[in-house]
Amino acid sequence: MTATEPANEKLEFGQRLAEERKRLGLSQSAMAEACGVKIVSQHHYEKGARTPSIDYLIKAVELGARIERLMPQLFESFVAQLTAHYVDVDHQCRSEDGRLLDLEVRASTFAKALIKASKDAE
Repeated sequence: MTATEPANEKLEFGQRLAEERKRLGLSQSAMAEACGVKIVSQHHYEKGARTPSIDYLIKAVELGARIERLMPQLFESFVAQLTAHYVDVDHQCRSEDGRLLDLEVRASTFAKALIKASKDAE
């Protein structure tokens, strides 16, 4: 990784954040207020000068910003992990003749697998 890569990543994030804000039809001021920051912070985020907090990102997603657009690498990693858990659960939730068990059993098993994975990641 070169010295300019982190700065480029921040700038790219800022550009994606500005695109999402515009897609939502919000001004910088409205986005800042809705996400609990000052307009100057919003401006810095969009210019790549600062990185927002997780609280800010949660509020942005609650407003309708797409996390897969804001943080594509993180989202792709999450989807890959989720898919792997789903495949494992699919194999676990089959009867002896290969039929899937009922949805309630599969959903419960999947939820337990996600909770375990979350605890393991801590």
